[in-house]
Amino acid sequence: GPRTAELALEVVDDWQRRGVGRQLLAALHAAAEERGWTALEARVLPGNDRVVRMLRAAFPGTTACWDGDAVVLACPVGLPEIGPEDLLAALVS
Repeated sequence: GPRTAELALEVVDDWQRRGVGRQLLAALHAAAEERGWTALEARVLPGNDRVVRMLRAAFPGTTACWDGDAVVLACPVGLPEIGPEDLLAALVS
């Protein structure tokens, strides 16, 4: 869409599992919201569950679909409109 952008980042091996990716995603989310973006899209290799979980935590309401050999995650920017059942499910997962 006109207010979407591609999301891509990489954390070098020596800095992984130190919270750098989470901090970068939080900063990216804030910058996207500030600029009026409505969604970011990320392409992830199948089996990269850790990155999928990080994106879903940083961008509540993220959805996934297949595109060839990759999983495409649509990451909404801003707070999603969710009902109580969705909130409970998110807290339990």
